[in-house]
Amino acid sequence: MNKINNIGIVKFIDVGANVGQTLLMVKSVDNSIDYVGFEPNQNCIFYLRKLITQNLFTNVMLIPVGISTKTRLEELN
Repeated sequence: MNKINNIGIVKFIDVGANVGQTLLMVKSVDNSIDYVGFEPNQNCIFYLRKLITQNLFTNVMLIPVGISTKTRLEELN
């Protein structure tokens, strides 16, 4: 993660944001990095929103969908 600053990343895309482990690492390196997290689990989204609010993170976008090679609706188990 320390290499993020060295290569000038301005946007980080996290496929499967889960409960924010990667979000915390990215923002600890540089809070100005734009973070986009994809997460289909609504329980995780709820937790992530609280995490973002309590840590005063900025430049964060959560997209509550899963990523796939196919376009379709699926039930999350």
